[in-house]
Amino acid sequence: MFVGYKHNIKESNQIKTNRNKMAISRQLIIRYNKFMEKINTNNTIQKYFNIADVKLSFSLDMNKNNLFFTISYLEKFSHDLIDLPNEMSNVIMSFLNSNMVAKFQITFPESYPFDPPFWTLVNVENELNKSFDLDVYFQTIVNLQNCQNYAHWSPAIDVEKEILGFITKMEIEELKQ
Repeated sequence: MFVGYKHNIKESNQIKTNRNKMAISRQLIIRYNKFMEKINTNNTIQKYFNIADVKLSFSLDMNKNNLFFTISYLEKFSHDLIDLPNEMSNVIMSFLNSNMVAKFQITFPESYPFDPPFWTLVNVENELNKSFDLDVYFQTIVNLQNCQNYAHWSPAIDVEKEILGFITKMEIEELKQ
């Protein structure tokens, strides 16, 4: 009878663990949906955070306990091509744009919101002519975000504040130079 009792305790603990996982996943979904509702009201993340730079755009997608945050930067060629009609000049200039896309994965642990998420740089597609390596630049920001999260995490930090904290670490002026 004692063995059966232990078995029931083990099953009961497993059920509690599964409930906790579901509750935490639910908490992430609730916080994500709340943030997305705010964004949809303002149309974009940049408008929501009042970022005036039109060259910069952000997107956020969810897959299970991971969020994928994408930063895009578009630099348009702005010189007039002399001795060409405007229509032809516009077509040529449309091919002379340079862009950069950086994609990040934000992994939320089962114990979220009591433990911080972990940021990972997925990839950087870079066509910008910069004097520094954007992979190293974004990896440094990811490292800073992870260090700050582990040193100063609070369950009150939701998805919105996590994204804003990451954006504030970026030196947007660095991308323009």
